[in-house]
Parts: sequence; C-alpha cells; structure tokens
Amino acid sequence: MRSVKIPLIMLFLYVSIVFNVETLSFYSNNVLELHQFLDPLIVVIIVTSLLLRIFRRLHGYANLAFWLIVYFGLWFFVYKSQSLQINLLVTLIEVIFVSVAAFLSRDVAVRLDQVESTLDKLVFASFRGRTMSMDEAAEEIKTELLRSRRYQRALAVLVLEPDAISIDNGMVATVEEIQNNLARRYAMGKISEVISATARRPDLVIKQEQTDRFVILCPETSAASSDILRQRIQNAVKTNLGVSMSVGVASFPDDALTFEELLHKASSKLVSPSPSALPVVPLDDAEPDKT
Repeated sequence: MRSVKIPLIMLFLYVSIVFNVETLSFYSNNVLELHQFLDPLIVVIIVTSLLLRIFRRLHGYANLAFWLIVYFGLWFFVYKSQSLQINLLVTLIEVIFVSVAAFLSRDVAVRLDQVESTLDKLVFASFRGRTMSMDEAAEEIKTELLRSRRYQRALAVLVLEPDAISIDNGMVATVEEIQNNLARRYAMGKISEVISATARRPDLVIKQEQTDRFVILCPETSAASSDILRQRIQNAVKTNLGVSMSVGVASFPDDALTFEELLHKASSKLVSPSPSALPVVPLDDAEPDKT
C-alpha cells in the first residue's frame, strides 16, 4: 500500500492545482484563461484510467499519445467552431496538464492493479488447496492435452462461476469478519479451498485471472464422468458455504481440440444448478475413466 500512497497524493495535489490554476495571475493584471473543455477532459482521463483496464495495459507512451490526440481533437473543434486567437502559451500549458494527468492516473491505476493482484495471492495462499493461476498451469495444460491427443484419451474442462448474489447472501459471516472490499476475495479463497478438496487427485484446479471463475482440467474424463464431478462440486460448495455454482463442461475431442476452444465452449455452457437439491454423488463414481 505504501507504493500507492505517494502517487495518490501527487494525483490529488495535481488535481487541486489544475482546478485552481485560472485564479493564479501570471502577469500583473492577466489571469490565465484555459479552454472550458480542459477540466472535464482531465476528469475523464483520471476516471477512465482508474476504471477501464485497457488503459492500464497500454504502454505509457501509447496512453499519452491517445489522450493528446483527444485533446487536439477537442482543440481543433473549438477553433473550427469559433473565431478565437490561438494562444501558444495556453496551448503549451494545456498539453502539459493533459500529459501529467495521463501519466499520474495511469501510474496510480497500475499500482492499484498490483495491490489487487497481491491481495489475491495472499488470500488464496491463506487457504489449503492446490488452485493455481492460469499462467502457473500453462505447462501442465499443454502436457495433459498432448497426452490426450497421443493416447486418444478423453479429457474434460469444467468452468465454474459462483453466483454473485449467492455469495453476498451465503457468506454474511465473512462480510462481518473482514472489510467489505476484501469480502469477495475471501469468499473466492474459501470456494477455492472447497473445490480443491472436492476435486479428484488427477484434476488440475485453476483460478482464472481477473474473473470470479475456476477451471478444472480433468484428464481421462468423459462428459458423463465430468457431469458427476460437476454435481459433487456444486453440492460441496452449496453445503459448506451456501454459494450456488454455475458450471459449464466441454470435452476433448467431442467439443473442441484445443484448450482455448474447450475453455470457450465450457464458458458458453455455464448452467446454474436446478432449484431442487442436487443428488449426493459418491466419491468413487467420479474417478477418472479407465480405458
């Protein structure tokens, strides 16, 4: 958090200066008159940089170039629609203000992203289980797909997504124990723990980055066996945490041939459990297929 404090303070001071700069007299009786669109543009730069992830992923120079293009587009529109005399000093100052706003807001957004990522890692590390990130599981995913292709064995991919309303209703105790902004991460960590304990030993449990979803790679598992595993996981999460899980299943080679296609197919099939209680499935019924 310490790495975020200084950029946030700098951004706050910058906004305070920019929104009051017109009251400063640079000459004896002259007051600096900036364009009316500058303040709203700076607000848009800060808000979009903090809220939209695409601006955080842009390179610093690309982000700066985008906002300068927006500024000059507005500047051209103003001078095209009005007969105003171009003031080079004002234009230079506004370019500096836009550039600083783009730099500071992106810096704060990137650092907040890093803090969120660190919190996710800390929360998931606090619970037992074997859930890993998609990057960490990349090599194992390739290995399992190659093995399935080489030996012509079935493989299933399950995509699991807890219902947001169900988390809020089912994890009331969690919200009371920790701060509200950490409640969802805490809940996802608990769900990860239950899924890891419920999944079979050969299954690969993965947490998708930037989404509240889990992916389970099930070697040597047919669609029928993966459906049994789906019911068992839904039962376990509902029983232990009171959270409903939507689950989508895709199998190799029936639905797709690559992991990305299997993931997309399973995501498109996300289905919530029926209102009636799911049957309790014995552990032995969901073992990997023996071929």
